[in-house]
Amino acid sequence: MPKIIVANYFQETNSFHPNPTTYEDFSVHFGQDLFDAGREDINGALNIFSQRSDLEVVPTYGASMGAGGTITHECFERITGECLEAIEKNSAGADALFFAMHGAMAAEIEKDPEGYILGETRKILGLDVPIVISLDMHGTVTRRMLELIDGAAILHTYPHIDWYQLGERTATMLLSILDGAKPVIGSVYTPPWCAVTNSRPLPGCTAHLSATSSGSKNGTMFWQRALCWGIRLPTARSRDLESSLSLMIIGNWLNGKQ
Repeated sequence: MPKIIVANYFQETNSFHPNPTTYEDFSVHFGQDLFDAGREDINGALNIFSQRSDLEVVPTYGASMGAGGTITHECFERITGECLEAIEKNSAGADALFFAMHGAMAAEIEKDPEGYILGETRKILGLDVPIVISLDMHGTVTRRMLELIDGAAILHTYPHIDWYQLGERTATMLLSILDGAKPVIGSVYTPPWCAVTNSRPLPGCTAHLSATSSGSKNGTMFWQRALCWGIRLPTARSRDLESSLSLMIIGNWLNGKQ
């Protein structure tokens, strides 16, 4: 029986916010409390998992809040340590990890908390256990994150009204990987190509991208929103914060090649 462990590590950092984010600002959940917290993304994932009788789904830890200031180093160390401890505690026999994230966290010292915790999680789970993450469409997907995951799904809508469906998409992707699908992930950094005011799902280029990245071709499923993109400021000092276009394909691609 495949064992899937579930974790949540979520905050959207606004570095211009006058107040730092501290531990007290997070909603923290241990064990079963994570599933009882009512997060729509996790509820969507649980709906997909519940449709199979051969799965063991185990909650580990969650720390989440909305938008806020830069995370203090003390807070970063505490939520990261608690999360990794819970993952390690439940890692025996784990076959996959569902990780609910935002993608735009930043702490006082560690500017890529998601990349950091994914790296430490890899040390715990090893290279063969699939890690699939869910992300806000405004997340900063770094190269380090892409190198450490096996799959990702992203929100379709702004304003965000598809959290539940995001969880379903992420869980479906994870199960496909467990069933043998081979993901291919690519990312290209580009000049800014879309005005923020044109990033709405309807109308706007997001609607076009979402439509063209859905459906199938030669038996390949372009996972709804498999074409993931983010707008970044052209003056950002870190290349990971520049405008980027990421593509994730799972399944057979052109003439049966993986």
